[in-house]
Formats: sequence, structure tokens, C-alpha cells
Amino acid sequence: MNFDIIHARASTAAKNLKACEIELILALEDVERFKVYRKCGATSLFKYAICLLGFSESRAYDFIVAMRK
Repeated sequence: MNFDIIHARASTAAKNLKACEIELILALEDVERFKVYRKCGATSLFKYAICLLGFSESRAYDFIVAMRK
């Protein structure tokens, strides 16, 4: 592969990641607003993000903080 192809792939992946992160933050707003985490057996949005979505504690915290801004 040449430089331009590798760079284009990395750039596209970064754009896709940003879009997915925005979609996740919007979804977490609804999960919190409608207390979906409780219906799924979690005691908090934080526990929901860790146990049911599979995030590490630091990633769960980061997304929740971003969502609440």
C-alpha cells in the first residue's frame, strides 16, 4: 500500500468514529431520560455502559460526561 491509500483509510476511519461517538452520546441521552438502564437490570447509566455495553470504566465515564455537557 502507498502512503495516500493508508492515509485515506485512517482519515475515513476517524470520521466514522466521530459519527459513531455522536450517535452513542445521543443514544445514552435517551437511555438516561427513559431510565432504560433500569429496565435492563443496571442500577445506573454508568453500570449500564460498563456491564451491558462493554465499555471500560474510563470510556463509560468519558461518554457520560460528554453526554451531560
